[in-house]
Amino acid sequence: LDSGFVMNNSSANATGSYRPSNFGVPDNFPAPGPGNISQSLPSVSMFTGNYNGTWKLFVLDDDGTAGQGAVNGGFTINFDTTSSYCTSTATSVTVVVGAAPVITTQPADQTVCFGNNAQFSVVSTGTGLSYQWQVSTNGGVTFTNLINGGPFSGVNTATLTLTAPPVSMSGQRFRVVVNGSSCAPVLSNAALLTVNSLPVVSFYPHPYSLLLPGLTTTLQSVVSPAAATYTWLHDGVAVPGGIADTLLVDFNNIGLYQLRVTDINGCTNISDTMSIRDSALGKMFVYPNPSSGKFQVRLFTPPNTAVARTLLVYNNMGNRIITKPYTQTMAWQQIDVDIRRNGKGVYWVEIVDKDGKRISMSRVLIQ
Repeated sequence: LDSGFVMNNSSANATGSYRPSNFGVPDNFPAPGPGNISQSLPSVSMFTGNYNGTWKLFVLDDDGTAGQGAVNGGFTINFDTTSSYCTSTATSVTVVVGAAPVITTQPADQTVCFGNNAQFSVVSTGTGLSYQWQVSTNGGVTFTNLINGGPFSGVNTATLTLTAPPVSMSGQRFRVVVNGSSCAPVLSNAALLTVNSLPVVSFYPHPYSLLLPGLTTTLQSVVSPAAATYTWLHDGVAVPGGIADTLLVDFNNIGLYQLRVTDINGCTNISDTMSIRDSALGKMFVYPNPSSGKFQVRLFTPPNTAVARTLLVYNNMGNRIITKPYTQTMAWQQIDVDIRRNGKGVYWVEIVDKDGKRISMSRVLIQ
């Protein structure tokens, strides 16, 4: 010890602690010793505080007489750690403690109709969050990472979007891996995707698809899966009250028909177009025939055109009993005739154009 007693070289030294000392310097410690030693009071501080390494003890008998001895039990060196050591200058170190990700809102199951988009979202807290969505096609047994493309977008965000997923993707499961800045990742629950097909919609007329004045036909729907709501369309316009699975159509409502259906899964589809037409364009219809003398006359004219015409009625003697000019503005415009005061018999109905040229003629029986 640098602060201990110096050993006595003229008498025995008592048991105790002594500082390094040397009498009769210099001393030469031959090999394998350290060689020439010139310090009379060697100081431990000469090692500049670096005590690491291998320590060796050398003993030299330099009284000029032959002698021998031993160091019983070997030797030990103890360092007093209460002394001060060199310390570095103070340095500021910024320590960032990352919060482990926590999922507060799990992705929910999604059910969509074919042609619509689906979205899965997650809400999470933490620092430095990143996301990786995964898909399972085997019921949740294994999952694989998704990449953007095809129906998928937002695979590395909190919201995954599937654009118009096909029906073949129904039953797949989706989850997200949420990573924080320095903590272990967490997994969300797996959410199920269900993609329902659009309903198959068709209809057929019964018993007619071609109508005459006085006839009606019923449009019968055929829908799969079962329909929740029906909307019948006539020439592209919803039919008032046409919300049942069937629709009654008469001669006044010939035209193009469609059926729009929303099924029990909430999916909507529309049928092909069907034409319900008159049975013979250009032919005059007198209805009812025979009659009691009160009947109606119809003759086709292209719609949205105004045509000047005249209706003439003759008795069986050839006498004209009615002359009725009119302007036709509808395809099958109805002209009402009443000849009950003229009695029973066979009568002839003629329609002529503005120049008096016959367009059509028909016979009617009054009973």
